[in-house]
Amino acid sequence: MAGMLRAAEMAREIAIQTNTGIVVQKEGKLVHISAEELRKERDDCEKSSSSAKHKS
Repeated sequence: MAGMLRAAEMAREIAIQTNTGIVVQKEGKLVHISAEELRKERDDCEKSSSSAKHKS
């Protein structure tokens, strides 16, 4: 399972680097996520993990 999660993260990073979107399955439906959305998700995640570290 860990390998699948790493592969998904790598796919997201490659999509960001090449400015392409990815297609994922959510709740049984195929959903297109643009590179811009991926960047925002990554940045939001980094901000929340960074602020959690500073609170410790």
